[in-house]
Amino acid sequence: MYTIGIDIGGTNARVALIDSQMNILNKKQIKTENRKFNHVLEDLIYLVSQIDPKSQAQAIGIACAGPLDLDKGMVLDAPNLSNWSYKPFVSVIEEKTGLKTYLTNDANAAALAQDIGNNNYKSIVFITVSTGIGGGLVYDHKLIEGKFGYAGEIGSMIISDLDNDHPILYKGTLESLCSGPALAKLASEKYEKTMKAEDLFRLYYKNDPLAMDLINLWVELFSRSIANLVQILEPEIFYLGGAVIINNPFLLKKIEEKTKEMVFDGLKDKIVLRPAKYKDDASLIGAAYHAKNKIKGE
Repeated sequence: MYTIGIDIGGTNARVALIDSQMNILNKKQIKTENRKFNHVLEDLIYLVSQIDPKSQAQAIGIACAGPLDLDKGMVLDAPNLSNWSYKPFVSVIEEKTGLKTYLTNDANAAALAQDIGNNNYKSIVFITVSTGIGGGLVYDHKLIEGKFGYAGEIGSMIISDLDNDHPILYKGTLESLCSGPALAKLASEKYEKTMKAEDLFRLYYKNDPLAMDLINLWVELFSRSIANLVQILEPEIFYLGGAVIINNPFLLKKIEEKTKEMVFDGLKDKIVLRPAKYKDDASLIGAAYHAKNKIKGE
């Protein structure tokens, strides 16, 4: 069964034809930043025909930044897709392509991608740490989305009283303290010069004392979110992705060790952290997988 995955972001949108084994056969990309909603939508519909000239696909899955209205098939008020707010587009794509189309949050789609080929775990938590922090929950091979796709907004979890002056989120949230920009902001303040997250990690690898203190603080704060999730949901496995984790895989072990200090003794040996699968294509593949499952009635 062939499906089409669409991943709509604030800078670019990608469209891919994906086979039954969830391999990408053809993929194209267009710009979304500073473009009118109607123009992008027209281009997406055109790309569907371009990547699938033989009309092999049976459904379309769309991953998009939330919050979303899944019933009406539209974005509500996503900051990086302001031109899309309150404009139903799923129904338009269905009408123009003739294919049943399913919308889901981009982090949820990436979470579902972690379930592909999975026969070992019934409960999965996915977290991505990059420009922001997003996440998704999968149970028994199905997404836990909530009515409007808000479920799994792990970055909004309050883990501290620290205030990093996030422009949207309440003080002490995971994203405001542990995202890539949050690390860059903290490092810039402490070193009294402009720094990026990768600059801080570069100093960490050189055993710079201040960098080691700041990364250890990050591990402490991030591990609180894992401990909360372990003790609320007790997932069998966490998949962690995003640039901060992908580029610094040593963090997985440090998070696991710190989290063990925060949970009941009976949970210490049940904390399993793994690097996320599919990297930058996780949302794209997960969206197609979501559509495939919907069509099959799973």
